[in-house]
Amino acid sequence: MTVVQMLIVGMILIIIATVTLAVLSYGAFKVRERSKPRDSGGPAPQTTLFFERVRLGSAPRRPSRPTQRP
Repeated sequence: MTVVQMLIVGMILIIIATVTLAVLSYGAFKVRERSKPRDSGGPAPQTTLFFERVRLGSAPRRPSRPTQRP
């Protein structure tokens, strides 16, 4: 077996391993999604659903965009 053939076999094995890991990862994601409890239709939670930027300085900051259009 030549070096080129060994490289080809190695690349094929890496591709097969990558596809296998992708399929397993997607399957685990779907199982996790299925096991989450569904929304009960009640009131929306009062918690923040996104990350907020926290500024440690005391100086007020100007908004980067105008809040109202003329």
